[in-house]
Amino acid sequence: MYCYKLLDWPLSAPVWEKKATLQTLLSPRAASRKNPLEVNDQHPYLGIILSQLGPQVVPLHQLHYCKGKQYSGFPEAKHKGGFQRGAPEMAIKLLLTLGLVFLVGQTAATEVYPDKIASPAEVPREVDDSIADEIYKTENLLKTLQELTGEEEKGITEDDERELSTDGLGAGTRWQHIDGGLKFVSVGPSGVWGVNSGDQIYYRTGTYKNEASPGTGWVRIDGALKQISSGNDIVWGVNSNDDIYLRLGIGSRSPQGSGWRQIAGKLKQVHVSPTSNQVWGVNSADNIYRRTGITASNPAGTGWQQIDGLLKFVSVGRAGVWGVNTHDQIYYRTGTAGNEASPGSGWVQVSGGLKQISSGNGEVWGVNSNNQIYVRRGLNAGTPQGSSWQLIQGALKEVYISSSSNQVWGVNAADNIFRRVGQSIGAGTGWKQIDGGLKFVSVGPSGVWGVNSGDQIYYRTGTYKNEASPGTGWVRIGGALKQISSGNDIVWGVNSNDDIYLRLGIGSRSHQGSGWHQIAGKLKQVHVSPTSNQVWGVNSADNIYRRTGITASNPAGTGWQQIDGLLKFVSVGRAGVWGVNTHDQIYYRTGTAGNEASPGSGWVQVSGGLKQISSGNGEVWGVNSNNQIYIRRGLNAGTPQGSSWQLIQGALKEVYISSSSNQVWGVNAADNIFRRVGQSLGAGTGWKQIDGGLKFVSVGPSGVWGVNSGDQIYYRTGTYKNEASLGTGWVRIDGALKQISSGNDIVWGVNSNDDIYLRLGIGSRSPQGSGWRQIAGKLKQVHVSPTSNQVWGVNSADNIYRRTGITASNPAGTDWQRIDGGLKFVSVGRAGVWGVNTHDQIYYRTGTAGNEASPGSGWVQVSGGLKQISSGNGEVWGVNSNNQIYIRRGLNAGTPQGSSWQLIQGALKEVYISSSSNQVWGVNAADNIFRRVGQSLG
Repeated sequence: MYCYKLLDWPLSAPVWEKKATLQTLLSPRAASRKNPLEVNDQHPYLGIILSQLGPQVVPLHQLHYCKGKQYSGFPEAKHKGGFQRGAPEMAIKLLLTLGLVFLVGQTAATEVYPDKIASPAEVPREVDDSIADEIYKTENLLKTLQELTGEEEKGITEDDERELSTDGLGAGTRWQHIDGGLKFVSVGPSGVWGVNSGDQIYYRTGTYKNEASPGTGWVRIDGALKQISSGNDIVWGVNSNDDIYLRLGIGSRSPQGSGWRQIAGKLKQVHVSPTSNQVWGVNSADNIYRRTGITASNPAGTGWQQIDGLLKFVSVGRAGVWGVNTHDQIYYRTGTAGNEASPGSGWVQVSGGLKQISSGNGEVWGVNSNNQIYVRRGLNAGTPQGSSWQLIQGALKEVYISSSSNQVWGVNAADNIFRRVGQSIGAGTGWKQIDGGLKFVSVGPSGVWGVNSGDQIYYRTGTYKNEASPGTGWVRIGGALKQISSGNDIVWGVNSNDDIYLRLGIGSRSHQGSGWHQIAGKLKQVHVSPTSNQVWGVNSADNIYRRTGITASNPAGTGWQQIDGLLKFVSVGRAGVWGVNTHDQIYYRTGTAGNEASPGSGWVQVSGGLKQISSGNGEVWGVNSNNQIYIRRGLNAGTPQGSSWQLIQGALKEVYISSSSNQVWGVNAADNIFRRVGQSLGAGTGWKQIDGGLKFVSVGPSGVWGVNSGDQIYYRTGTYKNEASLGTGWVRIDGALKQISSGNDIVWGVNSNDDIYLRLGIGSRSPQGSGWRQIAGKLKQVHVSPTSNQVWGVNSADNIYRRTGITASNPAGTDWQRIDGGLKFVSVGRAGVWGVNTHDQIYYRTGTAGNEASPGSGWVQVSGGLKQISSGNGEVWGVNSNNQIYIRRGLNAGTPQGSSWQLIQGALKEVYISSSSNQVWGVNAADNIFRRVGQSLG
């Protein structure tokens, strides 16, 4: 049953503002009318309400509308003011209308889900057609009003979300209505472009290299096209005669371009990839073509190559080439995912039916013949065609996703334009100004530190080991520095004479430290990594240096090593060492990503131009000479230099990201201080219930595995090497285990007799494996690291063991090594080895963080109490005896045991994080299964 509450809306807003808002919504001409009652010709009951708006009108205090219930009597309503019982028809009209007036968006206390207000087909039979029509009108008005206010859908309980929501991870949260009317819209680095029903062409101002922006207005472009596609400094399109055109001259100085160039050939539809400028299209006979000879210097290419098959619509992006035929059957082109320049090797039919499709980055969007919107889930290297379709609320006749940003735009049957908001791109949601004035600011575990235009030094109170905090005020620190960098219980800086200083005595008892220690040498800029305390810098001649001999006991190091090359600014973090030279050219130091203590082996130039740069964890931020802000996307082990730059709204002269928390601060040209808000700390946004029942669940590269209360074993289809997927169903696996752990092409478990088993034969062709092999020994609980396949476990006497001899060729290992101590549960991951004992005391194994193959050197007790624990990558999760869920914060090289526990909403008896992906699954006391949604994958 669906229930919604309409709560009081404060009457503080001016009456004329409420009237004007409603008038504007009701009619394009209404805004110019003086008499609000003129709206009565469209909505007579709204006119009645408008005429009475004011403090004397008291709205319904609380009223439920429940799908499946009758309106008569309103048994759950409390009535106040001028409304009478016994008038259900008018009450319905007044309720919906008044709800529209007073419910201008939702607050956290307002449980409203506007997309679920009943359409006429859903209204109970007791309501006549006129009321149903009024409900239908109000539904549309409420949707429009939500878009006008820019409010997101909030206040939905977890039960409501499981029952009502069809949207999910990475698909945004709602649709924003954009002014204007188009029959086709496209988004890419060249911005948002579209054509209307008259084939007139429009560009959306403010969207060039700023795809996440809604833009500011439409500019008419010369020419006439029936369909258009936005690439990277290029736009392709076709006209009503199927002639093909390319827009020339697009750039930062002229985002609208300079003119059209006709390309030989005939196509009825064309698509250019926003990431690679590769072009595919189809002609009037549904023959498929791809453009050959495309290069950075020649984006027009040289010719057309016909591809086998027939399609009516085709799209190319990082997710590969996708298309639909005249029967709305869906096809993926094998060999094109992550390889857009390839012609592919064949077509694979994908389940479902769509009339139009768009290929993004890890996502594919489309609409069917009923204008329902879908996004493809489960796309990965092993399953590039994905695993399932997810329905997205709304109705569009055409949808378009940019593979360079995953921004989504679309148009509906009335040619209204919409953009998807809430798309998660890991860059936060906006900037919050902080009091004070600084010319340079830095953030790290030591907190936020900065210097002003007079070289005075300041520390932000409340930010020590609390980087996500905006702090409470500034404290003046003795000394004078022109530039500063915050590390882990250490701060480095340089003064106007290029002398180098290190702040001593920083700790939990003295956040501000005790004094400055001069370091031999001269640098004009210095940077310390917040995660490893490694230090790099440049001198007045732009020579590059790194500090040698840095250890936990000697963070000052012992000397300077000169590095080849010349840079004016350098930064070191988990994303490696990055820098910019005097020409604003950008460089990445090979071999340093994930290995900050390395001097690297050479410099790789990265496209773009920045005057200052900052290396984080899976992200790199920087600003250019125009103070535009950019974030580097696509950083991973295979491509540590990333793949593209994304423009971030705002203007800063300096930006700084902490690689220990990915918190971002910056200062603008006026020395105003800003902090990025909405940065994801990796804890996700909520829990999604998964079908089935398990008493223990595990997630790793081998996928999601679990056991139920009868010790039956299950594998979640669609999750092998696809940990971010919800999966598609459960497959029963032979055997019986009481506890299980998913590794990398390996699964370990123990049965009710404490016998130990290893699953063999797991791979892309057989994700379920082929059989179990018993391992000598007895354990009551076992855990395998998803990243290294290292194995730890505990026996019935709480003795601790680790598996020795594990290699890539022998994941079963050779023997068991007894480890000192006693634990009832142990876990191993990139964050190291963690465990809990019979008293729910928590322990971390020293020397194991980032070094899973090590037996460690001792146990350090960590504050708090948990009954079960799981080690991830930079995160540790656990649950206590009350089934409360916690995540450990502040884990870094200097403090591998972290600094504090954060309570996560929900209740689970067991939680499990994969250290290879930080995906989190768990089960509650009723053996219901949950997966954490909104997890940031960096």
